[in-house]
Amino acid sequence: MNYYKQKQGKNLSLNRKAMKTGQFLLGALVGLTAGAIVGVLFAPKKGAVTRRFIAQKGGDYVDEMKERFNESLITVNHKIDTLKDEVIGMVKKGLLKAEEELKKTAV
Repeated sequence: MNYYKQKQGKNLSLNRKAMKTGQFLLGALVGLTAGAIVGVLFAPKKGAVTRRFIAQKGGDYVDEMKERFNESLITVNHKIDTLKDEVIGMVKKGLLKAEEELKKTAV
């Protein structure tokens, strides 16, 4: 029972981290949009120059977001693999104990 509570706590921690990542991505997207709008409205440069600048900055932000997303994806995949290995280990232990109990009752 104690082990289950520990696992449940770890899962809650993973969910919180995922929520924080989602909140960060949403905040970054909102900030990018707001910055682009303010930049266009208050730009002292010609329209073509401003559009080029915004496109370049937007591309930079997109590249950064892709990089952060990929890093998050790698982390999540690693955690999934770790959990999968733990579950497989638990199942194997359970099967071994079940076999032992069957042998005891067969004797």
